[in-house]
Amino acid sequence: YYKQLQKEYISDDHDRSISITALSVQMFTVPTLARHLIEEQNVISVITETLLEVLPEYLDRNNKFNFQGYSQDKLGRVYAVICDLKYILISKPTIWTERLRMQFLEGFRSFLKILTCMQGMEEIRRQVGQHIEVDPDWEAAIAIQMQLKNILLMFQEWCACDEELLLVAYKECHKAVMRCSTSFISSSKTVVQSCGHSLETKSYRVSEDLVSIHLPLSRTLAGLHVRLSRLGAVSRLHEFVSFEDFQVEVLVEYPLRCLVLVAQVVAEMWRRNGLSLISQVFYYQDVKCREEMYDKDIIMLQIGASLMDPNKFLLLVLQRYELAEAFNKTISTKDQDLIKQYNTLIEEMLQVLIYIVGERYVPGVGNVTKEEVTMREIIHLLCIEPMPHSAIAKNLPENETRCIRPWSL
Repeated sequence: YYKQLQKEYISDDHDRSISITALSVQMFTVPTLARHLIEEQNVISVITETLLEVLPEYLDRNNKFNFQGYSQDKLGRVYAVICDLKYILISKPTIWTERLRMQFLEGFRSFLKILTCMQGMEEIRRQVGQHIEVDPDWEAAIAIQMQLKNILLMFQEWCACDEELLLVAYKECHKAVMRCSTSFISSSKTVVQSCGHSLETKSYRVSEDLVSIHLPLSRTLAGLHVRLSRLGAVSRLHEFVSFEDFQVEVLVEYPLRCLVLVAQVVAEMWRRNGLSLISQVFYYQDVKCREEMYDKDIIMLQIGASLMDPNKFLLLVLQRYELAEAFNKTISTKDQDLIKQYNTLIEEMLQVLIYIVGERYVPGVGNVTKEEVTMREIIHLLCIEPMPHSAIAKNLPENETRCIRPWSL
């Protein structure tokens, strides 16, 4: 009756506190009961299917979420279903049975359907000439990303409990990413040349074509890849995803576009798109969302850089940042605004390359522990200015906040 109860609650106007659905926190957070519900009732699939069934009005013709003109009250009630998913995943199992593994994987596949609807949602195109008349709604999409942040991490941690499970989950997530990338795979190609090297890549320009900041599937895959590396299971990856099917260039494409979008926003190329895009870019890099957005995009580029030919990777980066001509010195201009724009893009690109090469303080990327990562974050914060414990906790990503303890005087 879970679906029916939640649908009635969402369509009703009663407060959560007097709804029977509020009891879910008391049931789903009991480890033994949660495990039983997963094994016997497939509760993860039930919750994720409920989410998809209560949000059909926000799906566009491409089966992607679009929350323009959304109802704040309804989405606020939908968040209760998302919270139930978090409650059921709070306690990781210490012992995996075959049935538990099978039911969890089924739930994970169902969850991937939600992420598929979010992958590339609310695409935008750069305004040229005329300023956008009305800022589009952006809060709902970011709010759902924030609601799902901990759940994404929990799914990844559950998968990392068992090597076989992690590899199968990686395969499923990879397949989902590839299904979402069919339009890119089938698009026309162009050749980029520089310094005696060449790269054949798909024709695409962030400044002209559609781009989205929402890529939860790609970022989940990056998180799973890091956990594969941490467990030492990367050597077995070819058993589940062949090198031909892996298509690393496709995997890095969308995170790279997102980073290019941020660079172009910094270069003030998207001024005519209004404040909504600026707000999205802010949250993309903010501590509240950074771990499952910006950081994961950097990790995916690190994965790509480690697997691709270095020259081809750099050519791809140059092409997407639309700087290939500038580096080949085929652009001649005295327009100071254009020169400033190119300088900003170059700075942003070089900064990202520094991150790709030098940012190793991630378990699975570098040989570090979570505690060492948290310590490094705290040291960096204290280098800015002296901070009390509360301010440090506020500026740390949520899962790292759990690693610190109140300091005793």
